[in-house]
Amino acid sequence: MDVTKGGCIASGQVKVTVDNYTNFLSAAGDTAICPEDYAPLFASGANSYRWYNEDSSFSSGLQYPYAGPLVTTKYYVYGQKGACIEKDSVIITVGSNSSTSVDAGNDTAICKDASVILNGKGNGAFQWESTTGLLGGLSSTTDKTPLAIPTVTTKYILTIVDTVGVSCEIKDSVTVTVYPKPIAKITSPDPEVGATICEGDDKKLNALAGGLTYTYLWSPNYKIKTDISRTPLVSPEVSTYYRVRVSDGRCVDYDSIYITVIPRPKVDLGPDLTICKTDSVIITPKFDAVSPIYNWSDNSTGQFIKVSPDRQTEYRLFIQDGTCLSIEDTVIVNVVPKAFAGFEIDEIRGTSPFRVNFSNTSVGADAFYWYFGDTSGIIGRERDTNFTYIDTGFYMIVMRAENVLGNCSDQDTAYIRVDDFVTFFIPSGFSPNGDGKNDRFEVVTSGVSDFKGLVYNRWGEVVYRQESSKGLFSWDGTYKGTPVEDGVYFYFFDYSTFGDERESRSGTIYVLR
Repeated sequence: MDVTKGGCIASGQVKVTVDNYTNFLSAAGDTAICPEDYAPLFASGANSYRWYNEDSSFSSGLQYPYAGPLVTTKYYVYGQKGACIEKDSVIITVGSNSSTSVDAGNDTAICKDASVILNGKGNGAFQWESTTGLLGGLSSTTDKTPLAIPTVTTKYILTIVDTVGVSCEIKDSVTVTVYPKPIAKITSPDPEVGATICEGDDKKLNALAGGLTYTYLWSPNYKIKTDISRTPLVSPEVSTYYRVRVSDGRCVDYDSIYITVIPRPKVDLGPDLTICKTDSVIITPKFDAVSPIYNWSDNSTGQFIKVSPDRQTEYRLFIQDGTCLSIEDTVIVNVVPKAFAGFEIDEIRGTSPFRVNFSNTSVGADAFYWYFGDTSGIIGRERDTNFTYIDTGFYMIVMRAENVLGNCSDQDTAYIRVDDFVTFFIPSGFSPNGDGKNDRFEVVTSGVSDFKGLVYNRWGEVVYRQESSKGLFSWDGTYKGTPVEDGVYFYFFDYSTFGDERESRSGTIYVLR
């Protein structure tokens, strides 16, 4: 090489060495990490190294530096050997960020023997474990929301394995604090045995005393005095389970007892009774007892009693069946004096119409019922009365006298005879067939005058009419000269008797040829 300066020329020599290094740099293969983890970067073949990432946020002159990217990142390495420089790269893949939101839920507290559902959140395969070992009361170790029943305060750790790209484990934890429960125990009666009471009785229940903060609540609120008392009084009408809820302000516990109620035997002596003085009556109770023991107010012990008090008396009865007594029932027996019946008759025989006057001589009676012996039946009348007999005959008169209660009655009887000079003979039918026997309907009377008679058919049409001053009546069974049809016909007779008094009679006749 020549160098000129002014008019001077100088010359010299330099030796240039050319390094022939190629493909000498080698970076290790791509790798993968989980979020927040680190991975080593490897390079070889050079004498010096310089690492960079794409945004130059990472730089290292080490041959084996560590990198912990938050996202998948490409790293470049420059290696120099002699005068030669080469470049290589490696990619660190970071597992999915979807699992970084793993959440085991908020810490919580439960009472002993209670359960809680753990609310795990995140994406990937779930794995639960506890700090107490085994399953820690978990219903499942792989469900998102397993049921936990810890017996002591327990920390549950949730691990999620992200299966997207890189299998990464991400953890979170939740603590379940377990509070001890108060003790609910009914000390009397013994809940294992229960209690038995009779209907209408009561029973005191006793719960075990607890701390000052303990509260008590009994249910159902049925026939119970002060349901928030530790020792309430109950009086159920039917067999009932009672349960006590004991709380210490955080946790509760329960105990229960069955109260058996035995129905009291029922006794019914019926309505009050009334008897006549000197009479007796049997008092018979109705009851539903199985093995009754009778306790009467007069110290009788039989099922029924026969009494004959001389004045109003109250009788009481209660029945014992097993351990239970019935409610006492009472019946009052009223005693009233007897009535004495009697009457007098002004005349005991006469002719029709025969008016009889009755004079009442009864004692101790308030109501009177007369039977005059005819078809009029029993008639309630005043104390003194009268009755007129039309038909002849022999009559028995009965008068029943009663006191105001109608129980103590008496009766008297008498007899009268009624004679009648008025007579009628009315046949029940005839056969107008011309054989000379019973061919006419003939009525024979005596003691009557101004006799008028009618015969009519069932439609009310008059088929024969006759008037006679002597009380005679005769019909041949024809109507307007033509024989009437067989069947039932009706007659009506109107006539005068004693003192021109008008009377009448009616009935049926049968025409049969």
